[in-house]
Amino acid sequence: MKELLKDIRFVWYLILVGIAILLLVPRSSPGVIVTYAGKNPCGLKEGDVITEVNNKPVNDVDDFIKEVKNAIRLNLGEVPLKVNNRPVSCRLSNYTQLNVTIRKPAATNLHFSMDLEGGTRVFLKPETKNVTRLLMQEIIETINTRINLYGLKDMTVRTVGSDLIMIEMAGASGEEIRDFLSKQGKFEARIPILVKNKEVLSIGDEKVNVIVRNASVIINGTIYHIGDKFTLDDVSIELKNVTENQTAVFSALVFSGDDIVFVYSNYPDSGLIPKPNGYEFFFKVKISDEGAKRFAKVTKHLKIVPSIGGQNYLESPINIYIDKQLVTSLRISADLAGKYVSEPAITGFRTRRVEAIKEMLRLQSILRSGSLPVKLEIVKIDTVSPTLGKSFLEGVIKLFIVSSGVVSILIFIFYRDWKIVVPIILMGLSEALLILGTAASQLYAALLLFGGFIVSIIKGDVKGWLAWVVSLFALMTVSAIIVQPWSLDIPAIAGLIAVAGTSVNQMIIIVDEFKREGLARQKEAEETSMHMVWSGFMLLVAVMSALIFMGVGTLKGLAITTILEEYIGTFITRPAFMSLLEKKFRK
Repeated sequence: MKELLKDIRFVWYLILVGIAILLLVPRSSPGVIVTYAGKNPCGLKEGDVITEVNNKPVNDVDDFIKEVKNAIRLNLGEVPLKVNNRPVSCRLSNYTQLNVTIRKPAATNLHFSMDLEGGTRVFLKPETKNVTRLLMQEIIETINTRINLYGLKDMTVRTVGSDLIMIEMAGASGEEIRDFLSKQGKFEARIPILVKNKEVLSIGDEKVNVIVRNASVIINGTIYHIGDKFTLDDVSIELKNVTENQTAVFSALVFSGDDIVFVYSNYPDSGLIPKPNGYEFFFKVKISDEGAKRFAKVTKHLKIVPSIGGQNYLESPINIYIDKQLVTSLRISADLAGKYVSEPAITGFRTRRVEAIKEMLRLQSILRSGSLPVKLEIVKIDTVSPTLGKSFLEGVIKLFIVSSGVVSILIFIFYRDWKIVVPIILMGLSEALLILGTAASQLYAALLLFGGFIVSIIKGDVKGWLAWVVSLFALMTVSAIIVQPWSLDIPAIAGLIAVAGTSVNQMIIIVDEFKREGLARQKEAEETSMHMVWSGFMLLVAVMSALIFMGVGTLKGLAITTILEEYIGTFITRPAFMSLLEKKFRK
Protein backbone atom coordinates (compact mmCIF):
# COMPACT_ATOMS: atom_id res chain seq x y z
CA MET A 1 0.00 0.00 0.00
CA LYS A 2 2.89 2.38 0.76
CA GLU A 3 4.20 1.89 -2.76
CA LEU A 4 0.79 2.73 -4.21
CA LEU A 5 0.60 5.95 -2.20
CA LYS A 6 3.88 7.00 -3.81
CA ASP A 7 2.29 6.74 -7.26
CA ILE A 8 0.85 10.16 -8.19
CA ARG A 9 -1.68 8.58 -10.59
CA PHE A 10 -3.25 6.39 -7.87
CA VAL A 11 -3.17 9.16 -5.23
CA TRP A 12 -4.88 11.58 -7.64
CA TYR A 13 -7.49 8.93 -8.40
CA LEU A 14 -8.23 8.42 -4.67
CA ILE A 15 -8.57 12.19 -4.12
CA LEU A 16 -11.04 12.55 -6.98
CA VAL A 17 -13.13 9.58 -5.82
CA GLY A 18 -13.28 10.98 -2.29
CA ILE A 19 -14.45 14.41 -3.46
CA ALA A 20 -17.03 12.82 -5.80
CA ILE A 21 -18.50 10.81 -2.91
CA LEU A 22 -18.85 13.98 -0.83
CA LEU A 23 -20.55 15.78 -3.72
CA LEU A 24 -23.01 12.96 -4.36
CA VAL A 25 -24.03 12.11 -0.79
CA PRO A 26 -27.86 12.41 -0.73
CA ARG A 27 -29.31 15.08 1.54
CA SER A 28 -32.81 15.15 2.92
CA SER A 29 -34.85 18.33 2.53
CA PRO A 30 -38.38 18.54 3.99
CA GLY A 31 -41.38 19.79 2.07
CA VAL A 32 -41.76 20.81 -1.57
CA ILE A 33 -40.37 23.79 -3.50
CA VAL A 34 -42.32 26.10 -5.82
CA THR A 35 -40.68 26.14 -9.26
CA TYR A 36 -43.29 28.35 -10.93
CA ALA A 37 -45.94 30.62 -9.43
CA GLY A 38 -48.64 32.43 -11.37
CA LYS A 39 -51.22 34.70 -9.77
CA ASN A 40 -52.55 32.81 -6.76
CA PRO A 41 -54.58 33.67 -3.63
CA CYS A 42 -51.88 32.29 -1.33
CA GLY A 43 -49.21 34.75 -2.45
CA LEU A 44 -46.80 31.94 -3.31
CA LYS A 45 -43.74 32.79 -5.40
CA GLU A 46 -40.93 30.88 -7.04
CA GLY A 47 -38.43 29.44 -4.57
CA ASP A 48 -40.90 29.18 -1.65
CA VAL A 49 -40.57 26.00 0.40
CA ILE A 50 -43.85 24.53 1.69
CA THR A 51 -43.41 22.11 4.59
CA GLU A 52 -46.95 21.80 5.98
CA VAL A 53 -50.52 21.82 4.67
CA ASN A 54 -53.39 21.97 7.16
CA ASN A 55 -50.85 21.38 9.99
CA LYS A 56 -49.69 18.12 8.37
CA PRO A 57 -46.14 17.66 7.04
CA VAL A 58 -45.71 17.12 3.29
CA ASN A 59 -42.84 14.97 2.05
CA ASP A 60 -43.43 14.96 -1.70
CA VAL A 61 -45.65 16.30 -4.49
CA ASP A 62 -48.33 13.63 -4.00
CA ASP A 63 -48.61 14.48 -0.28
CA PHE A 64 -48.97 18.17 -1.09
CA ILE A 65 -51.75 17.70 -3.67
CA LYS A 66 -53.63 15.28 -1.42
CA GLU A 67 -53.45 17.50 1.67
CA VAL A 68 -54.48 20.66 -0.23
CA LYS A 69 -57.54 18.91 -1.66
CA ASN A 70 -58.42 17.50 1.79
CA ALA A 71 -58.06 20.94 3.36
CA ILE A 72 -60.36 22.49 0.73
CA ARG A 73 -62.97 19.81 1.40
CA LEU A 74 -62.74 19.75 5.22
CA ASN A 75 -62.23 23.46 5.89
CA LEU A 76 -64.70 24.74 3.28
CA GLY A 77 -61.96 26.32 1.18
CA GLU A 78 -59.69 27.65 3.93
CA VAL A 79 -56.19 26.18 3.41
CA PRO A 80 -53.50 26.80 6.06
CA LEU A 81 -49.91 26.41 4.80
CA LYS A 82 -46.47 26.66 6.31
CA VAL A 83 -44.31 28.54 3.81
CA ASN A 84 -40.63 29.25 4.55
CA ASN A 85 -41.37 28.31 8.19
CA ARG A 86 -44.12 30.94 8.41
CA PRO A 87 -47.89 30.30 8.58
CA VAL A 88 -49.91 31.35 5.54
CA SER A 89 -53.65 30.99 5.01
CA CYS A 90 -55.67 31.40 1.82
CA ARG A 91 -59.04 30.51 0.38
CA LEU A 92 -59.33 28.03 -2.49
CA SER A 93 -62.41 26.49 -4.06
CA ASN A 94 -60.35 23.96 -6.06
CA TYR A 95 -56.72 22.91 -6.47
CA THR A 96 -56.23 24.52 -9.89
CA GLN A 97 -56.75 27.98 -8.35
CA LEU A 98 -53.39 27.53 -6.63
CA ASN A 99 -51.71 28.03 -10.05
CA VAL A 100 -48.26 26.79 -9.01
CA THR A 101 -45.83 24.09 -10.10
CA ILE A 102 -43.97 22.26 -7.35
CA ARG A 103 -41.38 19.53 -6.98
CA LYS A 104 -39.42 17.78 -4.27
CA PRO A 105 -36.18 19.66 -3.41
CA ALA A 106 -33.16 18.08 -5.07
CA ALA A 107 -31.52 15.38 -2.94
CA THR A 108 -28.13 15.75 -4.70
CA ASN A 109 -26.09 18.31 -6.59
CA LEU A 110 -26.93 16.57 -9.86
CA HIS A 111 -28.98 18.39 -12.49
CA PHE A 112 -31.39 16.32 -14.58
CA SER A 113 -32.85 17.13 -17.97
CA MET A 114 -36.53 17.53 -18.69
CA ASP A 115 -36.80 13.89 -19.82
CA LEU A 116 -35.79 12.72 -16.33
CA GLU A 117 -37.02 15.50 -14.02
CA GLY A 118 -40.18 16.39 -15.89
CA GLY A 119 -41.08 19.80 -17.24
CA THR A 120 -42.36 21.52 -20.34
CA ARG A 121 -41.42 21.43 -24.01
CA VAL A 122 -42.82 24.22 -26.19
CA PHE A 123 -42.71 24.44 -29.98
CA LEU A 124 -42.87 27.95 -31.47
CA LYS A 125 -43.29 28.95 -35.10
CA PRO A 126 -42.73 32.39 -36.67
CA GLU A 127 -45.95 33.92 -37.98
CA THR A 128 -44.50 34.64 -41.42
CA LYS A 129 -44.17 32.76 -44.69
CA ASN A 130 -40.62 33.91 -45.41
CA VAL A 131 -38.64 31.98 -42.78
CA THR A 132 -34.91 32.21 -43.50
CA ARG A 133 -31.94 30.81 -41.59
CA LEU A 134 -30.88 34.36 -40.70
CA LEU A 135 -34.35 35.11 -39.28
CA MET A 136 -34.27 31.94 -37.14
CA GLN A 137 -30.81 32.85 -35.79
CA GLU A 138 -32.02 36.34 -34.89
CA ILE A 139 -35.05 34.90 -33.04
CA ILE A 140 -32.87 32.39 -31.14
CA GLU A 141 -30.38 35.09 -30.11
CA THR A 142 -33.18 37.39 -28.90
CA ILE A 143 -34.85 34.62 -26.90
CA ASN A 144 -31.53 33.59 -25.32
CA THR A 145 -30.85 37.21 -24.37
CA ARG A 146 -34.22 37.43 -22.65
CA ILE A 147 -33.67 34.11 -20.86
CA ASN A 148 -30.29 35.22 -19.50
CA LEU A 149 -31.46 38.67 -18.43
CA TYR A 150 -34.74 37.46 -16.97
CA GLY A 151 -32.97 34.86 -14.85
CA LEU A 152 -34.79 31.80 -16.19
CA LYS A 153 -32.84 28.60 -15.46
CA ASP A 154 -32.72 25.08 -16.82
CA MET A 155 -34.05 26.29 -20.15
CA THR A 156 -32.67 25.29 -23.54
CA VAL A 157 -33.56 26.78 -26.93
CA ARG A 158 -32.81 25.24 -30.32
CA THR A 159 -34.23 24.99 -33.82
CA VAL A 160 -36.08 21.93 -35.10
CA GLY A 161 -36.14 21.69 -38.87
CA SER A 162 -36.27 24.94 -40.81
CA ASP A 163 -39.16 26.79 -39.19
CA LEU A 164 -39.70 25.47 -35.63
CA ILE A 165 -38.14 26.58 -32.35
CA MET A 166 -38.12 24.18 -29.40
CA ILE A 167 -37.81 25.45 -25.83
CA GLU A 168 -37.40 23.03 -22.93
CA MET A 169 -37.63 23.92 -19.26
CA ALA A 170 -37.10 21.24 -16.61
CA GLY A 171 -39.19 21.12 -13.46
CA ALA A 172 -41.75 23.79 -14.37
CA SER A 173 -44.94 24.47 -16.29
CA GLY A 174 -45.25 26.19 -19.65
CA GLU A 175 -46.90 29.38 -18.38
CA GLU A 176 -43.64 31.34 -18.10
CA ILE A 177 -42.75 30.44 -21.67
CA ARG A 178 -46.28 31.20 -22.85
CA ASP A 179 -46.43 34.59 -21.13
CA PHE A 180 -42.91 35.81 -21.76
CA LEU A 181 -41.31 34.24 -24.81
CA SER A 182 -44.20 33.77 -27.20
CA LYS A 183 -44.89 37.51 -27.31
CA GLN A 184 -43.19 39.79 -29.77
CA GLY A 185 -41.93 42.13 -27.04
CA LYS A 186 -42.86 45.30 -28.93
CA PHE A 187 -41.99 48.35 -26.82
CA GLU A 188 -43.75 51.70 -27.15
CA ALA A 189 -43.83 54.84 -25.01
CA ARG A 190 -46.89 56.99 -25.72
CA ILE A 191 -48.30 60.22 -24.34
CA PRO A 192 -52.11 60.68 -24.37
CA ILE A 193 -53.43 64.02 -25.59
CA LEU A 194 -57.04 65.13 -24.98
CA VAL A 195 -58.59 67.57 -27.45
CA LYS A 196 -62.16 68.86 -27.19
CA ASN A 197 -64.43 69.49 -30.15
CA LYS A 198 -63.32 72.42 -32.35
CA GLU A 199 -60.08 72.86 -30.40
CA VAL A 200 -56.51 72.59 -31.71
CA LEU A 201 -54.15 69.60 -31.64
CA SER A 202 -50.55 70.92 -31.42
CA ILE A 203 -47.46 68.79 -32.04
CA GLY A 204 -44.16 70.65 -32.37
CA ASP A 205 -44.58 73.44 -34.87
CA GLU A 206 -47.73 72.02 -36.46
CA LYS A 207 -51.32 72.71 -35.42
CA VAL A 208 -54.57 71.23 -36.76
CA ASN A 209 -58.23 71.85 -35.94
CA VAL A 210 -60.17 68.86 -34.56
CA ILE A 211 -63.87 68.36 -35.19
CA VAL A 212 -65.50 65.59 -33.15
CA ARG A 213 -68.45 63.87 -34.79
CA ASN A 214 -70.04 60.79 -33.11
CA ALA A 215 -67.24 58.16 -32.72
CA SER A 216 -64.85 59.80 -35.18
CA VAL A 217 -62.93 63.04 -35.75
CA ILE A 218 -62.36 65.23 -38.81
CA ILE A 219 -58.91 66.73 -39.35
CA ASN A 220 -58.24 68.82 -42.47
CA GLY A 221 -61.26 67.25 -44.14
CA THR A 222 -60.18 63.66 -43.44
CA ILE A 223 -62.33 61.43 -41.23
CA TYR A 224 -60.48 59.29 -38.66
CA HIS A 225 -62.08 56.46 -36.71
CA ILE A 226 -60.89 54.88 -33.45
CA GLY A 227 -57.64 53.00 -34.14
CA ASP A 228 -56.70 55.07 -37.21
CA LYS A 229 -53.25 56.67 -37.35
CA PHE A 230 -51.78 59.76 -38.96
CA THR A 231 -48.54 61.75 -38.80
CA LEU A 232 -48.09 65.28 -37.49
CA ASP A 233 -44.63 66.92 -37.58
CA ASP A 234 -43.01 63.45 -38.02
CA VAL A 235 -44.80 62.08 -34.92
CA SER A 236 -47.16 59.10 -35.26
CA ILE A 237 -50.58 59.86 -33.74
CA GLU A 238 -53.35 57.31 -33.08
CA LEU A 239 -56.99 58.07 -32.29
CA LYS A 240 -57.60 55.96 -29.16
CA ASN A 241 -61.11 57.01 -28.14
CA VAL A 242 -63.91 59.56 -28.40
CA THR A 243 -65.70 60.34 -25.13
CA GLU A 244 -69.35 61.21 -24.58
CA ASN A 245 -68.55 64.89 -23.96
CA GLN A 246 -67.05 65.17 -27.45
CA THR A 247 -63.43 64.88 -26.45
CA ALA A 248 -60.96 63.07 -28.72
CA VAL A 249 -58.27 61.01 -26.99
CA PHE A 250 -55.11 60.83 -29.11
CA SER A 251 -51.97 58.82 -28.37
CA ALA A 252 -48.62 60.20 -29.58
CA LEU A 253 -45.78 57.72 -30.10
CA VAL A 254 -42.72 59.16 -28.36
CA PHE A 255 -40.31 56.20 -28.17
CA SER A 256 -40.28 52.77 -29.84
CA GLY A 257 -37.97 49.77 -29.47
CA ASP A 258 -35.74 51.14 -32.25
CA ASP A 259 -35.05 54.22 -30.11
CA ILE A 260 -33.50 52.22 -27.23
CA VAL A 261 -29.73 52.84 -27.34
CA PHE A 262 -28.74 51.59 -23.87
CA VAL A 263 -30.46 50.38 -20.70
CA TYR A 264 -28.72 51.24 -17.42
CA SER A 265 -28.55 48.52 -14.77
CA ASN A 266 -26.03 49.83 -12.20
CA TYR A 267 -26.47 52.27 -9.32
CA PRO A 268 -27.10 55.25 -9.33
CA ASP A 269 -28.90 54.90 -12.67
CA SER A 270 -30.83 51.82 -11.58
CA GLY A 271 -32.04 50.44 -8.26
CA LEU A 272 -34.76 49.98 -5.63
CA ILE A 273 -36.19 52.54 -3.21
CA PRO A 274 -37.97 51.21 -0.07
CA LYS A 275 -41.42 52.76 0.38
CA PRO A 276 -43.93 52.43 3.27
CA ASN A 277 -45.99 49.78 1.45
CA GLY A 278 -43.39 48.19 -0.78
CA TYR A 279 -40.55 48.94 -3.17
CA GLU A 280 -40.21 51.35 -6.08
CA PHE A 281 -37.80 50.37 -8.85
CA PHE A 282 -36.23 52.71 -11.38
CA PHE A 283 -33.76 52.58 -14.24
CA LYS A 284 -32.67 55.02 -16.92
CA VAL A 285 -32.84 54.39 -20.65
CA LYS A 286 -30.68 56.15 -23.23
CA ILE A 287 -32.86 57.23 -26.14
CA SER A 288 -31.93 57.97 -29.75
CA ASP A 289 -31.75 61.51 -31.09
CA GLU A 290 -35.02 61.03 -33.04
CA GLY A 291 -36.83 59.80 -29.92
CA ALA A 292 -35.62 62.73 -27.84
CA LYS A 293 -36.85 65.17 -30.53
CA ARG A 294 -40.28 63.51 -30.62
CA PHE A 295 -40.54 63.84 -26.82
CA ALA A 296 -39.81 67.58 -27.10
CA LYS A 297 -42.41 68.04 -29.86
CA VAL A 298 -45.19 66.18 -28.03
CA THR A 299 -44.64 67.80 -24.61
CA LYS A 300 -44.14 71.33 -25.95
CA HIS A 301 -47.82 72.32 -25.75
CA LEU A 302 -48.99 70.19 -22.80
CA LYS A 303 -50.53 72.09 -19.90
CA ILE A 304 -48.95 72.18 -16.45
CA VAL A 305 -50.93 70.80 -13.52
CA PRO A 306 -49.83 71.83 -9.99
CA SER A 307 -49.73 69.13 -7.30
CA ILE A 308 -50.19 69.21 -3.53
CA GLY A 309 -46.54 68.48 -2.80
CA GLY A 310 -45.35 71.56 -4.71
CA GLN A 311 -43.95 69.57 -7.65
CA ASN A 312 -45.63 70.50 -10.93
CA TYR A 313 -46.31 67.93 -13.65
CA LEU A 314 -47.62 67.96 -17.20
CA GLU A 315 -51.30 67.13 -17.67
CA SER A 316 -50.53 63.84 -19.45
CA PRO A 317 -48.27 60.99 -18.28
CA ILE A 318 -46.02 58.90 -20.48
CA ASN A 319 -47.43 55.35 -20.79
CA ILE A 320 -45.13 52.37 -21.37
CA TYR A 321 -46.62 49.58 -23.50
CA ILE A 322 -45.18 46.14 -24.23
CA ASP A 323 -47.09 44.09 -26.78
CA LYS A 324 -49.84 46.76 -26.61
CA GLN A 325 -50.29 46.09 -22.87
CA LEU A 326 -49.86 49.02 -20.48
CA VAL A 327 -47.10 48.06 -18.02
CA THR A 328 -46.48 51.38 -16.27
CA SER A 329 -47.55 55.03 -16.37
CA LEU A 330 -45.08 57.77 -15.41
CA ARG A 331 -45.78 61.40 -14.59
CA ILE A 332 -43.72 63.99 -16.51
CA SER A 333 -42.14 66.83 -14.57
CA ALA A 334 -43.25 70.28 -15.75
CA ASP A 335 -39.69 71.49 -16.34
CA LEU A 336 -39.28 68.81 -19.06
CA ALA A 337 -41.98 70.33 -21.30
CA GLY A 338 -40.58 70.87 -24.79
CA LYS A 339 -37.11 69.72 -23.64
CA TYR A 340 -34.77 67.33 -25.46
CA VAL A 341 -34.75 64.31 -23.08
CA SER A 342 -32.21 61.63 -24.00
CA GLU A 343 -32.21 59.61 -20.75
CA PRO A 344 -35.73 59.21 -19.31
CA ALA A 345 -36.21 57.08 -16.19
CA ILE A 346 -38.68 54.22 -16.06
CA THR A 347 -40.16 53.50 -12.65
CA GLY A 348 -42.58 51.03 -11.11
CA PHE A 349 -43.87 49.78 -7.78
CA ARG A 350 -44.37 46.34 -6.23
CA THR A 351 -45.32 45.37 -2.68
CA ARG A 352 -42.56 42.74 -2.39
CA ARG A 353 -38.85 43.30 -2.97
CA VAL A 354 -38.44 40.11 -5.02
CA GLU A 355 -41.40 41.09 -7.23
CA ALA A 356 -39.96 44.59 -7.76
CA ILE A 357 -36.60 43.14 -8.83
CA LYS A 358 -38.27 40.60 -11.09
CA GLU A 359 -40.43 43.22 -12.82
CA MET A 360 -37.46 45.55 -13.27
CA LEU A 361 -35.41 42.73 -14.82
CA ARG A 362 -38.33 41.81 -17.06
CA LEU A 363 -38.64 45.34 -18.43
CA GLN A 364 -34.88 45.74 -18.78
CA SER A 365 -34.54 42.42 -20.59
CA ILE A 366 -37.19 43.31 -23.17
CA LEU A 367 -35.74 46.77 -23.72
CA ARG A 368 -32.20 45.40 -24.04
CA SER A 369 -33.00 42.48 -26.29
CA GLY A 370 -35.39 44.48 -28.45
CA SER A 371 -38.47 43.23 -30.23
CA LEU A 372 -38.55 39.85 -31.85
CA PRO A 373 -38.38 40.31 -35.63
CA VAL A 374 -41.73 38.51 -35.95
CA LYS A 375 -44.43 37.31 -33.61
CA LEU A 376 -44.19 33.66 -32.57
CA GLU A 377 -47.09 31.23 -32.56
CA ILE A 378 -47.25 28.44 -29.97
CA VAL A 379 -47.67 25.30 -32.04
CA LYS A 380 -47.58 22.73 -29.25
CA ILE A 381 -46.92 22.42 -25.51
CA ASP A 382 -45.84 19.04 -24.12
CA THR A 383 -45.71 18.38 -20.40
CA VAL A 384 -43.47 15.53 -19.28
CA SER A 385 -44.42 13.91 -15.99
CA PRO A 386 -41.58 13.60 -13.44
CA THR A 387 -42.86 10.12 -12.53
CA LEU A 388 -41.74 8.79 -15.93
CA GLY A 389 -38.19 9.99 -15.37
CA LYS A 390 -38.23 8.60 -11.83
CA SER A 391 -39.31 5.19 -13.12
CA PHE A 392 -36.59 5.26 -15.78
CA LEU A 393 -33.87 6.10 -13.23
CA GLU A 394 -35.05 3.35 -10.90
CA GLY A 395 -34.93 0.90 -13.82
CA VAL A 396 -31.42 2.01 -14.77
CA ILE A 397 -30.17 1.60 -11.19
CA LYS A 398 -31.63 -1.91 -10.99
CA LEU A 399 -30.13 -2.81 -14.36
CA PHE A 400 -26.74 -1.45 -13.29
CA ILE A 401 -26.79 -3.51 -10.07
CA VAL A 402 -27.85 -6.71 -11.85
CA SER A 403 -25.35 -6.29 -14.69
CA SER A 404 -22.53 -5.52 -12.22
CA GLY A 405 -23.37 -8.69 -10.31
CA VAL A 406 -23.45 -10.82 -13.46
CA VAL A 407 -20.15 -9.35 -14.70
CA SER A 408 -18.53 -9.95 -11.30
CA ILE A 409 -19.57 -13.61 -11.34
CA LEU A 410 -18.30 -14.12 -14.89
CA ILE A 411 -14.95 -12.46 -14.16
CA PHE A 412 -14.53 -14.55 -11.01
CA ILE A 413 -15.28 -17.75 -12.94
CA PHE A 414 -12.68 -16.76 -15.53
CA TYR A 415 -9.87 -15.61 -13.17
CA ARG A 416 -10.86 -17.28 -9.84
CA ASP A 417 -9.01 -14.50 -8.03
CA TRP A 418 -10.84 -11.93 -5.92
CA LYS A 419 -7.73 -9.72 -5.96
CA ILE A 420 -8.36 -9.22 -9.67
CA VAL A 421 -12.17 -9.29 -9.70
CA VAL A 422 -12.70 -6.72 -6.93
CA PRO A 423 -10.39 -4.01 -8.42
CA ILE A 424 -12.02 -4.40 -11.85
CA ILE A 425 -15.54 -4.00 -10.45
CA LEU A 426 -14.59 -1.16 -8.09
CA MET A 427 -12.73 0.68 -10.85
CA GLY A 428 -15.73 0.36 -13.16
CA LEU A 429 -18.09 1.68 -10.49
CA SER A 430 -15.73 4.50 -9.50
CA GLU A 431 -15.52 5.59 -13.13
CA ALA A 432 -19.28 6.14 -13.12
CA LEU A 433 -18.84 7.98 -9.81
CA LEU A 434 -16.25 10.34 -11.31
CA ILE A 435 -18.51 11.06 -14.29
CA LEU A 436 -21.43 11.90 -11.99
CA GLY A 437 -19.09 14.11 -9.95
CA THR A 438 -18.35 16.24 -13.02
CA ALA A 439 -22.11 16.65 -13.52
CA ALA A 440 -22.57 17.67 -9.87
CA SER A 441 -19.98 20.47 -9.74
CA GLN A 442 -18.37 22.68 -12.39
CA LEU A 443 -15.40 23.32 -10.09
CA TYR A 444 -14.89 19.58 -9.61
CA ALA A 445 -15.14 19.05 -13.38
CA ALA A 446 -12.36 21.62 -13.95
CA LEU A 447 -10.22 19.98 -11.24
CA LEU A 448 -10.70 16.51 -12.73
CA LEU A 449 -10.16 17.44 -16.39
CA PHE A 450 -7.14 19.71 -16.06
CA GLY A 451 -5.64 17.83 -13.09
CA GLY A 452 -5.83 14.49 -14.92
CA PHE A 453 -4.20 16.03 -18.00
CA ILE A 454 -1.33 17.51 -15.95
CA VAL A 455 -0.72 14.20 -14.11
CA SER A 456 -0.55 12.34 -17.44
CA ILE A 457 2.01 14.83 -18.72
CA ILE A 458 4.09 14.39 -15.56
CA LYS A 459 4.02 10.58 -15.95
CA GLY A 460 4.83 10.85 -19.65
CA ASP A 461 1.62 9.14 -20.85
CA VAL A 462 0.99 11.70 -23.63
CA LYS A 463 3.40 10.61 -26.37
CA GLY A 464 3.58 11.83 -29.96
CA TRP A 465 2.08 14.82 -31.74
CA LEU A 466 -1.14 12.93 -32.58
CA ALA A 467 -1.77 12.11 -28.91
CA TRP A 468 -1.21 15.78 -28.02
CA VAL A 469 -3.60 17.03 -30.70
CA VAL A 470 -6.34 14.54 -29.79
CA SER A 471 -5.91 15.17 -26.06
CA LEU A 472 -6.12 18.94 -26.40
CA PHE A 473 -9.15 18.69 -28.70
CA ALA A 474 -10.91 16.35 -26.25
CA LEU A 475 -10.05 18.68 -23.35
CA MET A 476 -11.48 21.72 -25.16
CA THR A 477 -14.60 19.76 -26.14
CA VAL A 478 -15.47 18.46 -22.68
CA SER A 479 -14.63 21.84 -21.11
CA ALA A 480 -18.17 22.80 -22.17
CA ILE A 481 -19.38 21.22 -18.91
CA ILE A 482 -17.19 23.67 -16.99
CA VAL A 483 -18.68 26.71 -18.71
CA GLN A 484 -22.28 25.73 -17.94
CA PRO A 485 -23.93 23.15 -15.64
CA TRP A 486 -24.25 19.69 -17.16
CA SER A 487 -27.78 18.29 -17.04
CA LEU A 488 -27.95 14.51 -17.12
CA ASP A 489 -30.29 13.26 -19.81
CA ILE A 490 -31.26 9.85 -21.19
CA PRO A 491 -28.34 9.72 -23.68
CA ALA A 492 -25.90 10.50 -20.85
CA ILE A 493 -27.36 7.74 -18.66
CA ALA A 494 -27.20 5.31 -21.58
CA GLY A 495 -23.59 6.38 -22.12
CA LEU A 496 -22.78 5.60 -18.49
CA ILE A 497 -23.96 2.01 -18.96
CA ALA A 498 -22.11 1.66 -22.27
CA VAL A 499 -18.85 3.06 -20.93
CA ALA A 500 -19.03 0.70 -17.95
CA GLY A 501 -18.90 -2.21 -20.39
CA THR A 502 -16.01 -0.63 -22.33
CA SER A 503 -14.15 0.03 -19.08
CA VAL A 504 -14.45 -3.56 -17.86
CA ASN A 505 -13.44 -4.88 -21.29
CA GLN A 506 -10.27 -2.75 -21.37
CA MET A 507 -9.32 -3.70 -17.81
CA ILE A 508 -9.65 -7.42 -18.66
CA ILE A 509 -7.32 -6.90 -21.64
CA ILE A 510 -4.86 -5.04 -19.37
CA VAL A 511 -4.93 -7.91 -16.82
CA ASP A 512 -4.28 -10.48 -19.56
CA GLU A 513 -1.37 -8.41 -20.88
CA PHE A 514 0.23 -8.22 -17.41
CA LYS A 515 -0.27 -11.95 -16.89
CA ARG A 516 1.20 -12.77 -20.32
CA GLU A 517 4.29 -10.61 -19.91
CA GLY A 518 4.88 -11.66 -16.29
CA LEU A 519 6.91 -10.00 -13.55
CA ALA A 520 10.08 -9.62 -15.61
CA ARG A 521 8.44 -7.54 -18.32
CA GLN A 522 6.02 -5.33 -16.41
CA LYS A 523 7.30 -2.22 -18.20
CA GLU A 524 6.46 -3.74 -21.58
CA ALA A 525 3.03 -4.80 -20.30
CA GLU A 526 2.26 -1.27 -19.11
CA GLU A 527 3.41 0.30 -22.39
CA THR A 528 1.35 -2.19 -24.45
CA SER A 529 -1.71 -1.58 -22.26
CA MET A 530 -1.38 2.21 -22.45
CA HIS A 531 -0.98 1.96 -26.22
CA MET A 532 -4.24 -0.01 -26.38
CA VAL A 533 -6.04 2.51 -24.13
CA TRP A 534 -4.76 5.51 -26.10
CA SER A 535 -5.60 3.90 -29.45
CA GLY A 536 -9.18 3.37 -28.30
CA PHE A 537 -9.35 6.91 -26.94
CA MET A 538 -8.12 8.55 -30.15
CA LEU A 539 -10.38 6.41 -32.33
CA LEU A 540 -13.44 7.27 -30.23
CA VAL A 541 -12.62 11.01 -30.25
CA ALA A 542 -12.26 10.91 -34.05
CA VAL A 543 -15.65 9.18 -34.48
CA MET A 544 -17.48 11.38 -31.98
CA SER A 545 -16.02 14.55 -33.52
CA ALA A 546 -18.13 13.91 -36.60
CA LEU A 547 -21.27 13.98 -34.43
CA ILE A 548 -20.15 17.21 -32.75
CA PHE A 549 -19.69 19.06 -36.05
CA MET A 550 -22.56 17.48 -37.99
CA GLY A 551 -25.03 16.49 -35.25
CA VAL A 552 -27.65 18.59 -33.52
CA GLY A 553 -29.34 18.47 -30.16
CA THR A 554 -29.23 15.01 -28.61
CA LEU A 555 -26.55 13.67 -30.99
CA LYS A 556 -24.13 16.47 -30.14
CA GLY A 557 -24.80 16.00 -26.41
CA LEU A 558 -24.22 12.25 -26.71
CA ALA A 559 -20.89 12.86 -28.47
CA ILE A 560 -19.61 15.24 -25.77
CA THR A 561 -20.76 12.88 -23.01
CA THR A 562 -19.04 9.88 -24.62
CA ILE A 563 -15.77 11.78 -25.08
CA LEU A 564 -15.91 12.88 -21.43
CA GLU A 565 -16.41 9.32 -20.23
CA GLU A 566 -13.50 8.01 -22.35
CA TYR A 567 -11.33 10.95 -21.25
CA ILE A 568 -11.82 10.05 -17.58
CA GLY A 569 -10.96 6.41 -18.29
CA THR A 570 -7.82 7.26 -20.28
CA PHE A 571 -6.38 9.93 -17.99
CA ILE A 572 -7.48 8.73 -14.53
CA THR A 573 -8.99 5.27 -13.98
CA ARG A 574 -6.93 3.08 -16.38
CA PRO A 575 -3.58 4.48 -15.17
CA ALA A 576 -4.69 4.00 -11.54
CA PHE A 577 -5.74 0.42 -12.34
CA MET A 578 -2.34 -0.32 -13.88
CA SER A 579 -0.69 0.98 -10.71
CA LEU A 580 -2.69 -1.62 -8.76
CA LEU A 581 -1.67 -4.41 -11.16
CA GLU A 582 1.99 -3.45 -10.93
CA LYS A 583 1.85 -3.92 -7.16
CA LYS A 584 -0.01 -7.24 -7.41
CA PHE A 585 2.27 -8.83 -10.01
CA ARG A 586 5.40 -7.52 -8.31
CA LYS A 587 4.45 -9.69 -5.33
